[in-house]
Amino acid sequence: MSPTAIRELITSLEDVETQLGLIPNGDDAFFAEAFPTIDAIADSDRSSLDQLRDRFLYHWRSGKVDEGIVNLLVISPLLELAGFYDPPFRMRAEVPVTVESQVEGTTLRGRIDFLVIHQRFWRAIIESKDTTYDVSMALPQTLAYMAGTVQNNLPLYGVVTNGSHFLFLKVQKQDEQVFYGLSDEFALRSRPNALYSVLSILRQLAHIIADSSTVTNPPST
Repeated sequence: MSPTAIRELITSLEDVETQLGLIPNGDDAFFAEAFPTIDAIADSDRSSLDQLRDRFLYHWRSGKVDEGIVNLLVISPLLELAGFYDPPFRMRAEVPVTVESQVEGTTLRGRIDFLVIHQRFWRAIIESKDTTYDVSMALPQTLAYMAGTVQNNLPLYGVVTNGSHFLFLKVQKQDEQVFYGLSDEFALRSRPNALYSVLSILRQLAHIIADSSTVTNPPST
């Protein structure tokens, strides 16, 4: 499905379910990977994450933080701390997708920029030119892309963020049915620092993807 088709045809979770056939799964066991283990975050990591949050909030207080700054201040450092910049992971960019929303009769336009890591983890940043979009605005298009690449019994993961809020996604095909699950929403301004939870989940996903990659693509002898 092309980006244009996704933008025009898939605009809500209802569309995801009725047009693409995805089935919501709210069972904790389905997306157990989205429950953080904050105790495993080292003190040195906490210091780094506190610095990331403080930097972002410093810029956020002065107005809208655009996609490039979100990437620079928060996303890239998080992916590095989680190990996504090192083997076995590889990255490829996806074309951005334009989204629209109606607020008080005014059409607001934003953009979702995708990055695919090792074909198993999708990072989506949503950026608005006029106001700050809720992260849920990016869910339909992100799930649509993920559903188009899912393989049988092999879960796909994603994270959607607007810089200040993070939401994780899981899509998995089981017995010819495709299920999806959502994590809790993590807000950067919450206490304790929500980035502790975000990094914990990212690392869990990195381990799962790396381990499954080793199984499905064993080293040659």
